[in-house]
Amino acid sequence: MKKWKDLKKNSRQKLTTILVVIVLFAIAQVMISTGTLNRQMRSVLVPVTAYILAAIGLNMNVGISGELNLGQAGFMSIGGFTAVTAAAVFSAKISSPVLIFILSVLCGALMAGFLGWLISIPVLKLEGDYLAIVTLAFGQIIMSILNNLYVGYDSTGLHFSFVNNTVSLGDGGKMIISGPMGTTGVKTLS
Repeated sequence: MKKWKDLKKNSRQKLTTILVVIVLFAIAQVMISTGTLNRQMRSVLVPVTAYILAAIGLNMNVGISGELNLGQAGFMSIGGFTAVTAAAVFSAKISSPVLIFILSVLCGALMAGFLGWLISIPVLKLEGDYLAIVTLAFGQIIMSILNNLYVGYDSTGLHFSFVNNTVSLGDGGKMIISGPMGTTGVKTLS
């Protein structure tokens, strides 16, 4: 107990947060394995954890760096749609759902990180309201692009179309992203 009190307040808060997350994860896993948590509540956990992750990312942006970034949702959607596309491609070649999930999340994180770095080159010269306006515009541009993007996959590879669905797939092909309908026909890994 003395070692706990010797830690700085900030370190105690971080460790407490990590411990709470671990305990909540363990409780959720026990509830899922015993059948206490029904399917509806499990399906609610997915968006809840996504929003928690978004809040943590926004806290890192605004709370730690002090810069107001309103493009957080754009980066999340880039990572999410990249992960879905990667999962669809990997599922045709890899049989392990855990490996598909890990590789897909890694692809999504790398794509979001790369585009974040690319956007940061001109944008980080801005401060305050100007940074907020540019990042808000970036989020809106990403939303518009994804609402008009069509992606399909067949034995010959990925096929893209923009604005109108002109993707023609071969036998056994499936649409991954269907414009404003979002992702379709993708096996859930979460």
